[in-house]
Amino acid sequence: MISEKDGMRLVNAPAGEFTMGSDLYSDEQPIHKVTLDSYWIDQTEVTNRMYALCVQAGACQPPSTTNSHTRKDYYGVSEFDDYPVIFVDWSKVKIYCEWAGQRLPTEAEWEKAARGTDGRTYPWDNDA
Repeated sequence: MISEKDGMRLVNAPAGEFTMGSDLYSDEQPIHKVTLDSYWIDQTEVTNRMYALCVQAGACQPPSTTNSHTRKDYYGVSEFDDYPVIFVDWSKVKIYCEWAGQRLPTEAEWEKAARGTDGRTYPWDNDA
């Protein structure tokens, strides 16, 4: 599915159980089973181009800075249109999601989408 507002590709996470948490960090314990209904989630991070659509529509405020840690000019530079938007806090992200007709995922939804249902540590496997 493609979002009409920002062109984001959404993927469906099917309903079902997955293992959430980790023994590696205290704030991820205990490991436990979670069952979720199916849901739609963005396939990638929101890009500078997508976020700029919300700013142009008057619904969003620009990022708090337009540079990056490695570039003097980043947001608003066409060369970086397809790069992830940065320097937007939780409230700006929430407004963006509402503008796009979406919502922020819950912690469990995000973890299931990022880790999959096979218990891997990262989306690609268990190696950092």
